[in-house]
Amino acid sequence: MKATILCIGDEVLCGDVLNSNGTFFAKELTEIGIEVVKHVVVSDDEDMVEGAFNDAVNISDLIITTGGLGPTLDDMTKEAIAKVTGRPLEENAEARHHVETYFKNKEKDFVLTPNNFRQALFPKGAKILSNDRGTAPGALLEIDDKMIIMLPGPPRENTHMYNKHIKEYLMNKLNKFFAVKDYMTAGIGESEIEYRMRDLLPDLDGVNVNTYFNDSGVKVKAVSKADNLKHAVENLDKIDDIIMNNFKEYIYSVKGETLPQKFVALLKSMGLTFSCAESCTGGLLASYLTEIPGVSEVFMGSAVTYTNEIKHSLLGVKNETLKKYGAVSSQCVEEMALGCAERFNSDVAISISGIAGPDGGTPEKPVGTVYMGFYYKGEVTYTKYNITGERKRVQMRSAYYSLNNMLKIMQ
Repeated sequence: MKATILCIGDEVLCGDVLNSNGTFFAKELTEIGIEVVKHVVVSDDEDMVEGAFNDAVNISDLIITTGGLGPTLDDMTKEAIAKVTGRPLEENAEARHHVETYFKNKEKDFVLTPNNFRQALFPKGAKILSNDRGTAPGALLEIDDKMIIMLPGPPRENTHMYNKHIKEYLMNKLNKFFAVKDYMTAGIGESEIEYRMRDLLPDLDGVNVNTYFNDSGVKVKAVSKADNLKHAVENLDKIDDIIMNNFKEYIYSVKGETLPQKFVALLKSMGLTFSCAESCTGGLLASYLTEIPGVSEVFMGSAVTYTNEIKHSLLGVKNETLKKYGAVSSQCVEEMALGCAERFNSDVAISISGIAGPDGGTPEKPVGTVYMGFYYKGEVTYTKYNITGERKRVQMRSAYYSLNNMLKIMQ
């Protein structure tokens, strides 16, 4: 099966909005064995959309569109598709009910206006795809041997809709069985993983292993496709043995969890509580953790102790330590971690202090020097990193590295 991804919107074309939709759908389709032959971005212009859609129909079995389903006059995706397919737009009762219900449940600042009902118009014969996260429903249209899937532009909406409505539908169309496993790694680069795997992995029909870099590390996704489930699982098991035997020390999860999610899950399973003290990361570590629902069961609190005075008064870091070794030192972060655990009465504590840049470095402690302290079971340890890159990267990597190190200590 061949597919074209058609992303529609002036905001994407001119670069104001990152085209993450194209990346997401290209990866998802590839992983289930659909060949993406073209990826197009066009403006909110009916003629342009019509032309791009016509091209897609000629070369693809599946066309996925994102964007252009909104209530304004420049949202022309459905109009263009209606013209090309010869299926006139008609109001869909299910779609109209969705729009009405969405506004009924929204805050009072959001007013339902007549143009919102443009979002209930779809080409004749389209099946409506509900959207739990926005006003615009999507639609699926099958014409002869072509499948047309229309989705709204916002990624938080269309990715959810893909997983809820579309993925299983496409897999059924392929008439294949899949076995999938995600290996979440940290402490090893994507290029090293790819290089080492070249000679390790056997050439198995229907098996794909790909690497994807993310903020906290690298995800290795293994997908096995076969005519029956038993064969798919057998091939995946062969790949699993190789990956686990060669990369086990770097794998922190095989469930697709992020580092913060894995850390919180481990704390819960062990019945432990956590706190953190941050300097150069300015509360970023705490922010990552509090994004996770249910973290209040284990997270006691955090302290952003940016100055030496606050490190001393809040965490009890000795003035002598700060004078002799400085705030960016193993001695300081160890005292920060201990003081944090004591003041928050937590079982586990992490401290971070470093030089995020772009200024403030010295020959002895250049920009990117970061120390991390770890309190666990009454013992305090530390580690040091020299992180390259701009200020934001140093902060982000520091937060993730600290979690990965604590996971290794606890497991």
